[in-house]
Amino acid sequence: MTSRALCRVNRALERAARVGPVLGLDTAGPVAGVGLVADGVRAGERWGAAGSHAAALPLMAAELLRATGHQPGALGGVAVGIGPGSFTGLRVGLSYAKGLALGAGCRLVGVPSLDAMAVAALDQIEPGTGCLICPLIDARREQVYAGFYRVDGDRLEKVSGALLIDVDALAARVAPAVIFVGGTVAERARQALASRCDGAPAAPLTAPTGAAVAALGAAAIAGGVADDPRSLEPIYPDVARLGRPAAPAAGGRQLIWSTGTKNSYGVTPATTNN
Repeated sequence: MTSRALCRVNRALERAARVGPVLGLDTAGPVAGVGLVADGVRAGERWGAAGSHAAALPLMAAELLRATGHQPGALGGVAVGIGPGSFTGLRVGLSYAKGLALGAGCRLVGVPSLDAMAVAALDQIEPGTGCLICPLIDARREQVYAGFYRVDGDRLEKVSGALLIDVDALAARVAPAVIFVGGTVAERARQALASRCDGAPAAPLTAPTGAAVAALGAAAIAGGVADDPRSLEPIYPDVARLGRPAAPAAGGRQLIWSTGTKNSYGVTPATTNN
């Protein structure tokens, strides 16, 4: 499931109240997230650092379903984060989600993990319109998977696809108004950006993604969208070309992305409230 326009979790749930319970799973990073939405509200969420997603994910899902009084056979759908992210983690999450959906006889929806991170962050803060949210997932070797989302009231506009880029190169291409999301790698990016610009960027956020995956999946199912368990695969991002830092654009707008083959996106610096 992909869309260029996203909205807050509660807005997504308004569209999906009649779908039935939807379980959301995300294993793109070192923290596994599980969330459940039902009857138009968040029923519950669990997350935690997992040494082994294969062992932790089924236990968290079973505990969440038990705590919320739901049975796997009553699920209206299973939503799963499809990355980009950890190759092993994504495969574990997809395998478990596919098996659960097939066993329960319900629909399966793949949700880009960066989308879920951006939506979870939008629910956590009140950023000004025009501000950019940049979720990051550790790709190792000083690289990150990244995406850019522009805030428009209670909606998000996706202004880039999933990218693979060096942390310092990313920081050289963004304006201080960007809000990074993603724990340790987000803090690294913030520090790299702060070292080259006046005024410290907003502090990075860490927001659990299980409920966001579930809500986005439920909204997709409500709109008649579902994926084929036989063909659903993880996202493999484009590799960003590393060139010179983007220069300020006309009219006071700062280019936040510039490559040889991709469009450039701009943002007017905005005040953010954390």
